[in-house]
Amino acid sequence: MDLDIVPFPSIPTEILLHIFEATQCHKPTLLVLTQVSSWTREFALPLLVETVTLTVGSQVSAFLRIIPSRTPKWWARHLKNMWITYPDPRRICGEIFMLPERPRSVALQSSILHWQEDPGYLLAPLLQGCSELTLIGPTFPYNFARASEMFANLGRLYLTEPLSGPAFTGGKLAELPKLTHLAMPFHQPRGYASSDFEEIKHLMKSKSLEMIVLNMRPNKWSHNR
Repeated sequence: MDLDIVPFPSIPTEILLHIFEATQCHKPTLLVLTQVSSWTREFALPLLVETVTLTVGSQVSAFLRIIPSRTPKWWARHLKNMWITYPDPRRICGEIFMLPERPRSVALQSSILHWQEDPGYLLAPLLQGCSELTLIGPTFPYNFARASEMFANLGRLYLTEPLSGPAFTGGKLAELPKLTHLAMPFHQPRGYASSDFEEIKHLMKSKSLEMIVLNMRPNKWSHNR
């Protein structure tokens, strides 16, 4: 018995779009949709690359393969967030960091900042272009040695570990011209400072900061006091 098989024979396009939109947070489903037809691929691919996570080599390789398949304007419109904890920036710096329009929200393994002074790694364009940055892991004073240049457009900064060398780092962060929001864990070792919150006093000199969120553990806070 022969059957005429047609895709979505009686479902209005608007309903299909609602169904597809419900899948946008489920990456495996979006990946399947990119292989169903050219129409579903054009719908699913932008959602698939809206947030790109690069933690292992296979993810890096797959992303590098699809970069040339779309125009710079397409990437500028759809790539909004990146999470990069892949340990070797040499594989990703050229093609990803030099996209004509970099993502505005970036999460980086903090050790990647060690390469910011090396022109061969092209890290500066990524840092200079983002307005929201999350640093995963410890940061050190030399990571912010050129803060006002490297993070010129940074508005929101999220740190996952307390500042190392806060007397120096805090002063550099205070120089960032567009930094309005800062969130970080807070830990003040016993005997470190003469008054409460001494660790962040340099941040108070910032002319742009509107909010500082400190994440502290109550038991440690009472102990340190």
